[in-house]
Amino acid sequence: MLPFESVLDFRVELNEDHELFRKSVRQFVERYLEPRVKEIEQRNEIPKELYEKAAEAGFMGLGIPEEYGGQGSDYLNVVIFTEEVSRVCPAFVTSTLVGGLFTTPVLIFGTEEQKRKYIPPLARGEKFAAHATTEPGAGSDVAGIKTRASGRTEAGSSQAKSTSSRVRTRPITSSSSQGPATLPAGTRGTRASRCSSWSATRLDSG
Repeated sequence: MLPFESVLDFRVELNEDHELFRKSVRQFVERYLEPRVKEIEQRNEIPKELYEKAAEAGFMGLGIPEEYGGQGSDYLNVVIFTEEVSRVCPAFVTSTLVGGLFTTPVLIFGTEEQKRKYIPPLARGEKFAAHATTEPGAGSDVAGIKTRASGRTEAGSSQAKSTSSRVRTRPITSSSSQGPATLPAGTRGTRASRCSSWSATRLDSG
């Protein structure tokens, strides 16, 4: 329940803009997505043109500030999008919103240069991102990760000592982020082995 002591402390307030957004998502789903669900399930692949249609509607930039090419919408719109699309094709929701695991740490801890370089192409649906948290003995078990920061280089970046593990990404993935367990606070910016206060992010621009 944290940070709430009671369910009465938590309210979801929807307005007309949320309803208009919900209708636009449902229209997208019924017009473009629903007719191709069987194809998606049989081929285990989402057609590229569906991503393009979603980008045209602004759905690829949900939760991303307008200054970086996103919709600047609140998180309720993300929830509405998730509910409406999952009603027909949960796989499409996962593939479109999973990039948030990359964009969130970059938006919070990245430099302004990194935000403007990497976020807009994702918001426009031109590129895709992924987040990897894995080691030989810890997959999604974040608490079990052994990677630790081990000081700073002469250039001022942080070094992370870890056990190597292979990560497979989607062929269309152009940027990925990786998170070690602990890193020194106060380090802003993420590139190659450079670390933010909680996430080491590898930005592979494709």
